[in-house]
Amino acid sequence: MKPTDEQSSKRSSRLSRSKRFKRFEIFERIERLLRHRSIAFAREVSRLDCRHVWIIQATPMHGDDGDKETRIDKWLWAARFFKTRALAAEAVSGGKVEVNGARAKPSRAVRPGDEINVRRGPYEWTVVVRHVAKLRGPAPQAQLLYQETEASMRSREATIARRKLEHPPEVDDSGRPSKKDRRAIARFTRRGW
Repeated sequence: MKPTDEQSSKRSSRLSRSKRFKRFEIFERIERLLRHRSIAFAREVSRLDCRHVWIIQATPMHGDDGDKETRIDKWLWAARFFKTRALAAEAVSGGKVEVNGARAKPSRAVRPGDEINVRRGPYEWTVVVRHVAKLRGPAPQAQLLYQETEASMRSREATIARRKLEHPPEVDDSGRPSKKDRRAIARFTRRGW
C-alpha cells in the first residue's frame, strides 16, 4: 500500500520537528558545557540527518568538588611540564623538582599556593600553583594551573639569549671516513700509543 501525499507530508513534518528538537537539545547542551571556564574536550560523534554533528563533552580539569590536593608527579604531568607521568616522577625522584624550597617525593601532595621549582636541562621554572588538576587538558587550560614568577621568567629569557649567542660545536658531517681517515684512526687507536 502506497502512502498518500497527506500521510507522507505528516510524517515529514513529524520527523522535522523531532530533528529540530534534537538540534535544539544539542546546542543547548553545548552552551551549558561551554559555560565552564576550563574543560578538557572529548569528541563524540552523533548522527543526525546524513551529517555528523560534533558534540562537545566536558570534564572539568579543576573544580570545586573538594579535591584540594594532588600528587606532584600528576600535577606536573597535567600542567604539561613533562610528557608522561613516569618522566615527571623520575624528575621528582632525581631532585629536579622542589616544593616550597624542599626536595620532594613523587607522592608529595601539592595544594594551591605552593611554590614549585622545576629544572629541565638548562632551564628553570619557579611557579606558584593556582589550581589542582584532575586531568591533563589542552595547553591553554594547563597554563591556568600555575603562575610563573617574574624572576623565573627573566632568568629563563636570559638563559635563552645566552644559549643563542653560544657557538654550536663544530661537527664534521661529511659522511663515513675515507680510507685515509680510517688508517689515521687505526694508527691513533693502535696499542702501544
